[in-house]
Amino acid sequence: MKQKWSSKWPTTEGFYWFFGWPYGEKNEDPELCVIRVVRAGSSVIQNQFLMYIREGHFWEKSEGAIGKFTPITKPELPKDIT
Repeated sequence: MKQKWSSKWPTTEGFYWFFGWPYGEKNEDPELCVIRVVRAGSSVIQNQFLMYIREGHFWEKSEGAIGKFTPITKPELPKDIT
């Protein structure tokens, strides 16, 4: 199955691959990273926003990333793990 890559930042929660330059500096080879997108903020006052987490650290659009994203699909899990 061919992955569909997009230069748009993910807008739904989940896990994504990112391939490119996380900080916009093209002086090194592009990186393949796992990105986690979570909704944060208060659902009571509907002031929620998306947080992007890369390698355990918050990552923001303002850091200048150049690259593309694709969702990580959940694999078929084994039924017997004993």
